[in-house]
Order: sequence, then structure tokens, then C-alpha cells
Amino acid sequence: MSSLNKWMGIGRLGKDIEVKKTTSGLSVTSFTIACERSYASGKDRVKESDWIDCQAWKNNADYLSKYAKKGDMIGIEGHLQKRSYTNTDKQKVYITEVIVEKAVICPSRSHADSSATVEPSPIANGLESEGTASYENEFGSIDISNDDLPF
Repeated sequence: MSSLNKWMGIGRLGKDIEVKKTTSGLSVTSFTIACERSYASGKDRVKESDWIDCQAWKNNADYLSKYAKKGDMIGIEGHLQKRSYTNTDKQKVYITEVIVEKAVICPSRSHADSSATVEPSPIANGLESEGTASYENEFGSIDISNDDLPF
């Protein structure tokens, strides 16, 4: 049996994204999203946020840094990765993070109701920068434009 390493979540961006370039010119960024969860505490439901560390590379990093802002709700699909390094105090630091494979910015209702435009995600599910996507399944293919979407 093969293994499975997949993570999906929706959360709010903790701060504006800054892209860095590697020595070979690749774009990379690290950021956190707050994912809310709730649990029962007596008769009440308590809400808490988990801060999920994420890392995006290449087009994903460029897209998110250009269009995502602090507080935006974003959807992430990726896989978990663990890494470690030794800090300046010679202590071993371990990091578990989501390596972003797909991302989409989820416009808030107030943003969608305003006159501001939300750029389409060129990353999520094959959506092209022109705002069209082509989906194919066993019944054929279909082209969808942004004008066809209800949001």
C-alpha cells in the first residue's frame, strides 16, 4: 500500500506575504494562516485558532504575494513537510509546514460587494490568468469563464 500525505485547509492570512528569491532565482515565501476550530466546553462552544505554517514556491509564491493581503481568507492544498535547522544558540529547531501545491483567495462578502475586483487565481484547478478554465471528465470537456460563476 502506498502512503498519503495531503493537507487541505481554509484560513485567514496572518500578515502580508513577502517573496524572497533563491540564489537560482526561484520565488519562495513562508506565511501562516489561522484555521478556526471549535469544541464543546460544558454547554458552550469554544472557538480557537490554530496557526498553520505554509511555504509556497515559484508561481504560487508570486501569485499569493501579488493578490493576497493580511486577513484574506485563502484555501490551501498541499502536503506536510518536516525540516530542522540549528539556530544561533546551537539548538535544533524542528518545523512542520504545509508545502503549497494549489492556492485560491476566497473573497469576503464585503470585498465581493464592493467595487473592487478580485483577480482570478491562475493556480486553483487550472484557472488561467484570463479567467477561464477548462475541465475534462469522462463525459467530455467544458469551458467555464468568470462570468459563469455565481460569486
